[in-house]
Amino acid sequence: MNDRDGEDFEFRKLATDDIWIVDDAYQQAVRSLPPAQRPAAGPHYDNPPLTEMRALASISSTDVLAAGIDSIPVGVSLNPAIPEGRAAWYSFGFLLRRAAAVRLDVAESELDVGMQPLLDMHTPFAPPTARIFISDSLENGAGYSTYLGDAGEFEDLLKFMLGQLGGPGSQQRQRSLDFHDPLVLAPHEDECSSSCHRCLREYGNMAYHPLLDWRLALDMVRLALDPAAPIDFSVGYWSTLVARTAAPYFNGLNMCPVTLGGLAAGVDAGDALILTHPLWDHVDPANYRAEVGAAVADAESQGLSWELRTIFRAVRFPYE
Repeated sequence: MNDRDGEDFEFRKLATDDIWIVDDAYQQAVRSLPPAQRPAAGPHYDNPPLTEMRALASISSTDVLAAGIDSIPVGVSLNPAIPEGRAAWYSFGFLLRRAAAVRLDVAESELDVGMQPLLDMHTPFAPPTARIFISDSLENGAGYSTYLGDAGEFEDLLKFMLGQLGGPGSQQRQRSLDFHDPLVLAPHEDECSSSCHRCLREYGNMAYHPLLDWRLALDMVRLALDPAAPIDFSVGYWSTLVARTAAPYFNGLNMCPVTLGGLAAGVDAGDALILTHPLWDHVDPANYRAEVGAAVADAESQGLSWELRTIFRAVRFPYE
């Protein structure tokens, strides 16, 4: 669905027929024509104008698998209105698709991925969350999404992505490790700070490349399997990224690299910049993780003005 970034499209009705036109789009199309081909007069609309605000949707009938995360730990935010949250959901979806394609031995293009923002209408002031959906790209479906939507099969797919499917030494476990280990081991882990063609990027999801992050995808997989899964910098693929990134990042900002409350930070002239996990809530102080609270308290005890910045933004926009 295209809702024009939440603003919708203004359709205007023609005076002579039950035809509705987006005038901005019409004028843009006219300007793209050679002068000799442009119409002498524009559309004749109802007077007074009859308008409707609408989003655009492409509707098809196919099989769909929808998956969300019911239990979100304290201090974690999966709000898709925030870039880090949106990145986590899309990364989760595209890694699911890649794993499903491997398991089903089909092309990734046979499965489509999308995200649906959700509001909890039963919990006052609850932030938005989302769910991802995977659908068969073929009209009327090929049965892939229905098959993957079986609870047991979907759990197996999640375990497959973490290298945990099957017993030790089994062929099933080896296939699972063959999918998981190249993500988290060298050379990929050393070289890929967000996403690349070896993990999440491909031509069909080019529009999402700036958002995609394989570390966030694996975090979402772990959360989907276990709501108590650690979402912090103790996880190996995050600790190595912070270790490689923090000092050069702060040096590039002419800040002195330090540690505040156990978190990497930079200090300069009374200001402190604290690096946080992309999925930690950095909007609502009442939902701060203990690590964030400790870092903030440490900064304030030293008389520093502090700011939180996720490692997600530090990697992508180092000098914003």
